[in-house]
Amino acid sequence: MTSTRVSGLTDNDTHRRWRGPSPRQPLGVVKVGGSLLRDRPDLPRLADAIARRRCEGPLLVVVSALNGVTDALERAALYAALPGVGKARAAEMINGLERRHHHVAESIPQTNGRPVATLFRELRALFAHAHDRGGLAGAEVARVMSFGERLAAPLLAAAIRAAGVDARAIDSEEAGLRGIGQRDTGRLDLAGCPLPAALRQELGERVLVLTGFYGVNRRGEVVLFGRGGSDYTAGAMSALLEASSLELWKDVPGFMSADPRAVPAARWVPLLSFSEVSSLGRLGAETLHRACLEPLRGRPTRVRVGLCDGRGTQIVERRDRSVGAVVVAGRSRQSVVRLHRTEIVGGSASVQELMAWLHESEVAVRDVKSTRNSLCFSIPHAHLHLVREILRRHPSQAKERLEIIDRPAEIGLVGEGVGDDDRLSDRLVRCLRAVGANGSPVQRCATGAELRTVLSEDDHLPALLAVHEAIFGGQGAVGHA
Repeated sequence: MTSTRVSGLTDNDTHRRWRGPSPRQPLGVVKVGGSLLRDRPDLPRLADAIARRRCEGPLLVVVSALNGVTDALERAALYAALPGVGKARAAEMINGLERRHHHVAESIPQTNGRPVATLFRELRALFAHAHDRGGLAGAEVARVMSFGERLAAPLLAAAIRAAGVDARAIDSEEAGLRGIGQRDTGRLDLAGCPLPAALRQELGERVLVLTGFYGVNRRGEVVLFGRGGSDYTAGAMSALLEASSLELWKDVPGFMSADPRAVPAARWVPLLSFSEVSSLGRLGAETLHRACLEPLRGRPTRVRVGLCDGRGTQIVERRDRSVGAVVVAGRSRQSVVRLHRTEIVGGSASVQELMAWLHESEVAVRDVKSTRNSLCFSIPHAHLHLVREILRRHPSQAKERLEIIDRPAEIGLVGEGVGDDDRLSDRLVRCLRAVGANGSPVQRCATGAELRTVLSEDDHLPALLAVHEAIFGGQGAVGHA
């Protein structure tokens, strides 16, 4: 084995540091986000960070798919239902994903491509007869979408071994993660999925790299946890293992005082509570999966969201209101499209075909929920005309009625105690008036951690910028102004 350095340690030194840890060493869980897994250099860099982290004690790593892979798998599954060129497009996408994973594998010393090749053979077998059957069944689509994590786990485990620390990839099936609920927005049955004793013992010997994003129900079918579901897997595993810490590694240094894509002056927020994170999720923040923290309520697990170098936002169940922090959050106008199952002709194949046409037209579809009785998804309001046009061009997809539920643009302030602060409420109203925004009366949430108002889409961005400037002004610390 080559002598790879990790923080000044050779491989042999590293093994002496971590092999056979003391029972008193705290167990940690690290989640590696897909945004960190973009190209060849990323896995070795992350493996070095994991090797350093492993020196502190036993470690479970939960991994997401490589960046963009889940989206590509979903599109391939949808193309399989399209007539004409659908089969060729699906095959082209799978071939491209295989080339990408082999390319990444080549960056890891002493790694062969067998795990990648084996998984892609299984993936192609799922697609083999999909076109002839009019598409993949719902359970097959869920299984296809789980392959991003199935592919990422053995690659990251190999990179960790190349960094001088023993590691092994395990999937949700081996870990006994029992999924319940709808197959595309499910959850874990925490009481019904204790980690096998053999795996608990193995964590004392090596890093285990677990697939995130999905569990398996009693019928052996994949249950997905929704986008960002690897966060939820990591939170649940932290609870099941009674971990002392949970680190969610992202490509951002944690939560910011506003969405930096909309507000360039946004700054880092060092500390947030569970209720604040929940409020931010309701207002559209995507930093953390909505259910990630729920399994950790009442537990002493330390939670950090941020970069792999230790920088990030600490998340605590409760925090002192006197340590003021405010985040300006907002959600642009969205439309929820709902089709009742009786209006969809042809069952699951036609649902896939409809979704494929939406992707073909570059409609930004999110939060898809498919049940026996309905198909429901969210889109930006600006894309609604595209949906109507697609349904007009393909009348076989739906009968006459199309139900649209509008969710207007919102802006709000989030922070412990802001709902009880009349000064902040007044400032929010003054900012809206200053930019000519006609917002609804300011609403206060029951927890006291949120102020919010509804306004027009045209006023959304100017209001975000104005409110952030009014609250934070120059370069001072994040907090109540």
